[in-house]
Amino acid sequence: MGIMDWQTKIGLGVAIAFGILPFVVKDMPQWLTWPGLSFGVLLALWGLLPNHDKIPYGPAFLFITCTSGIAASVAWFYTTAASAISTLDNKISFNCYSSPRPTHAREDKLLHMLQIIEPYQGKLLPASAGYTFMPPGNTEIKWGEGTSPEWGSRCVLTNYSEVPFFQVSVPLTIVWREVVKIENGTTAGKTIAEVTIKSPPLDIGAGVHNEDYFYIMNYSLYWVSIILPDSAGLHRAGSSNVETAKLIPPNMFAAFDIALQPNPYRKPPPTNPPAASPPTPAPSGTPKKK
Repeated sequence: MGIMDWQTKIGLGVAIAFGILPFVVKDMPQWLTWPGLSFGVLLALWGLLPNHDKIPYGPAFLFITCTSGIAASVAWFYTTAASAISTLDNKISFNCYSSPRPTHAREDKLLHMLQIIEPYQGKLLPASAGYTFMPPGNTEIKWGEGTSPEWGSRCVLTNYSEVPFFQVSVPLTIVWREVVKIENGTTAGKTIAEVTIKSPPLDIGAGVHNEDYFYIMNYSLYWVSIILPDSAGLHRAGSSNVETAKLIPPNMFAAFDIALQPNPYRKPPPTNPPAASPPTPAPSGTPKKK
């Protein structure tokens, strides 16, 4: 046995090579560097063990290879997680489009709808802007004809990253505005009330399952403006922390802010109901009832 056995020589050579490679090849992934270093170090340690020449080659190489594979999987996991964190911004888009109301429920997911009604005396009721949903099943939606708005907005969240995100929601600022009559219809006037709520939490996968959507319908008597956000809150896989991601700006076909007309089927209540008529005085000489 020499001063340095072949295991130690080859192991040190492999470890040094994989240690230098990241400086030579700038795009060298860590999931290749770590197992190479592990293989070299373990091989060198094998040559330094007492009576190492009595250890069978097969079990030794199997142990070194499997341990290097574990190092590769750990490096791959942390590289993917770090990539998800570093690329969280500008990986999700939120676009809203004018759309007719849906006719059927979705086949495999809940159909979420934000239904907006009017505030009460300038103050918001708990149900002034609330979400309803249709269970999956592709069933036909029975809209109340002559009571429900026929048009609204369809808002789509799209994930362009390589990892799924969960419980994704965006803040929506809802502004009720008075109805001002003009020559060709109505327009939005001064602000009556304003509130910011969160959109329904949606799970957005990656690849072909990278988007989800919900509808916004204005059931109120007022014009409604919805100020769209520039960020979203979300959870990543295996984490309970809410993280914030900057959204991709809306595309050229989507709205930057939403304007929803008043529900044409809603009639405003009379502002000044007629006063009750005063009682007619009984004519003189009429006997009073006891």
